[in-house]
Amino acid sequence: MEQTYLVKIKKEYASDVIEDLLQMEAIELLEEPAIPEWQKEEVRKRLEEAELFPEKLVSWEKAIHRIQKM
Repeated sequence: MEQTYLVKIKKEYASDVIEDLLQMEAIELLEEPAIPEWQKEEVRKRLEEAELFPEKLVSWEKAIHRIQKM
């Protein structure tokens, strides 16, 4: 049964435990998936649009209100 966990190592000795588990092939370190280029480009486009047309921006509160009205 394989499970995936996101782990934040808080104590120095814990990294030694991780290393031991790696050597025993009990765990595998996974890399974070790369952000696709199309997604980065979309964010760039939206940031540029926000700078050019700040009047189109909506506050978080207004956005939530619109969603709740649906």
